[in-house]
Amino acid sequence: MQPHSQQQTGFTLLELLVVMAIAGMLLALVVPRFGSAFSGAQFQKQVHDLTTTLNQARNTASATGQLVRLELSTTDRSLVNATGEILFSWPEDSELMFVNSDHQPLETGYLLFIPDAGSNGAILQLTRQDKKTEFSINWLTGGVSHETL
Repeated sequence: MQPHSQQQTGFTLLELLVVMAIAGMLLALVVPRFGSAFSGAQFQKQVHDLTTTLNQARNTASATGQLVRLELSTTDRSLVNATGEILFSWPEDSELMFVNSDHQPLETGYLLFIPDAGSNGAILQLTRQDKKTEFSINWLTGGVSHETL
């Protein structure tokens, strides 16, 4: 027999259940925030990939001395060149479109990069849920910039 003066160490079942309940509540609050952060990171990757694609098209025009024409293919959700090669694709939950200077969608559009580093000038808008980024292609320099709306 153990004398009554010695105390046992450890946690009771009730204490463990209380700690697990608190941890579960904290987890329920934190996990949705990680989901939106992941979604935001995916959108930022799309923005980066589209910027890279547009800059590569501009560089190709300068390097080859030939026009590079880009169009949107809504059937396969992609940005294609004149030969039909897919340069950039976007997922179902996103949308890419040409817009005018008032941010209104255009029915059709294309983008030309000219060998002397110019372009026809255009505005593309990439949208995903509540996120919007506009890509402006400067007509004089062909430079690509983007702005989050």
